[in-house]
Amino acid sequence: MDVAPRTPSPYAKARVWRFLALVLCALFLASVAGFYHPGVGFTALIAIPSAGHDSEIPELRALPHYHYDTIAYDGQFYAQLAMTPLLRNAAIDRALDRPAFRARRILFSWTAYALGLGRPAWILQAFALQNVLCWLALAWLITRWIPPESPRLFALWAACMFSHGLLWSVRFSLLDGPSVLVLAIAVRAAERNRTWMTAALVGVAGLGRETNLLGAATLPWPHGVRGWLKLVAALAIVVLPLAIWQDYLWSIYRGASIVGGAALLLRAAATASRKTSCAARGFPWA
Repeated sequence: MDVAPRTPSPYAKARVWRFLALVLCALFLASVAGFYHPGVGFTALIAIPSAGHDSEIPELRALPHYHYDTIAYDGQFYAQLAMTPLLRNAAIDRALDRPAFRARRILFSWTAYALGLGRPAWILQAFALQNVLCWLALAWLITRWIPPESPRLFALWAACMFSHGLLWSVRFSLLDGPSVLVLAIAVRAAERNRTWMTAALVGVAGLGRETNLLGAATLPWPHGVRGWLKLVAALAIVVLPLAIWQDYLWSIYRGASIVGGAALLLRAAATASRKTSCAARGFPWA
């Protein structure tokens, strides 16, 4: 008697694709491990140039860390901010290329300071690795929207997690990856109609990059007078953290912090407007 071949169940197929997603995560972590160097840890992920050694703050100069001869990237500035998160060390102004601009994006310097328990050596390693932790958290969170349980969903999930921008953020300890994670959590809160939590998360994200405040677009469109009042209150929560920090920076840098922030917000608004216009005309990638 002929027996029909047994076909794998949909659940079994889903497990295969989930397993492949875990394999990709393992490969990601293996790649990160390649940046470890004895004596300096994971500081190769920050891209600190040897040419700028004389302008480093004393806390960084006293620590063994990896230097590049020809590579430099923004992470070096925020790593040093993490060691003096309230800008009380005057040497930080010599270490930063644009002190008022860099200091405004303080959030992920604060998180590195907290993860490093205030100890410079630990702070430096925490700053180098917090992008890795954010990548892993985002990989899990995105499965809430794109569970890798079929070839198409697996491809979409992998395209998100292994996009150039996200990997570049991990490679050079930038602010983009952690910002995406906070905004993704805000979107999740918005989906659950938690307006106040969404506003608070977007407001906190604004301390990482002021352009993150555009995440306020996730707030629900109001209906009626009560809805408009709730939206106004939510928008006040969105801008409050950056406004308070900006006031603190004003006491240090005076007009430089205000002018720089206004210029960046105008540029972000112009970029968003251009992309919307291009998308409307059939060019969504512009």
